[in-house]
Amino acid sequence: MVEKYITADAIKTRYLEEGSGPPVILLHGNSLGSSAEVYEKNIPVLARAGLHPIAYDSPGYGFSDNPKDFSDAYRGRFIVKLMDALGIQKAWIVAHSAIGRVAAPAVLDNLSRFEGFVALAASPTLPPLPGAGERPEAENTPPTIESTRKRLEADLYNHALITSE
Repeated sequence: MVEKYITADAIKTRYLEEGSGPPVILLHGNSLGSSAEVYEKNIPVLARAGLHPIAYDSPGYGFSDNPKDFSDAYRGRFIVKLMDALGIQKAWIVAHSAIGRVAAPAVLDNLSRFEGFVALAASPTLPPLPGAGERPEAENTPPTIESTRKRLEADLYNHALITSE
């Protein structure tokens, strides 16, 4: 597995890759602290199966730069921008957790660019109804202490684990 950086849409983006077969873009969830490392054990297995897995740190996560736009819509558009930067015309997409709701509309809007879409333990993948805008849990600005606490309270059952640290 090789760690690399590429600039896509003016964002320095870190990614991990291995293999040389059909590309599979692996998208980590939107949990605090998430990154491409969630796929560390999967990348070698997929490469041995003849695929070319690529897991990247989504903008604002891991070692990738922060975006100017934190919306789900931008994160969806970024998938195709990254593919363009990597010279990938068509790929499979594997989306884990909350990124599923971001990736599904991106795939539907760019069907010719994707071989298929796999959602793993994803939050609702259907796009919002026309005129409904983004789901309320989507962040459109950099996280704050307050928004981080609210997100953790929504994600964790045991709120005693949430401390000021």
